[in-house]
Amino acid sequence: MAKGKDIGALWQKTSTKGSYLSGYIEVDGVKKNIVCFINTYKSEQKHPDYKIYPSEPREGGREPRERTDEEQRAPLNENSGGEDLLDVPF
Repeated sequence: MAKGKDIGALWQKTSTKGSYLSGYIEVDGVKKNIVCFINTYKSEQKHPDYKIYPSEPREGGREPRERTDEEQRAPLNENSGGEDLLDVPF
């Protein structure tokens, strides 16, 4: 990896439900908006600490669409039960 060449950036944001990271990543010249949430349902070391999702701009603004309560509670996969919008420690 080239020293000093970044492939994206994240900004800490706050919603009514807590903090999350929002930004972009660029791979092979394609820029994708993303959001990152802490995985509060981590119960084993092999489960991820954070989950990253593609982000779509909200109508009338540039902020990502927040997930509904139902989406937040839904299991993500067999290894993790989901995540919540909490403070991200960086």
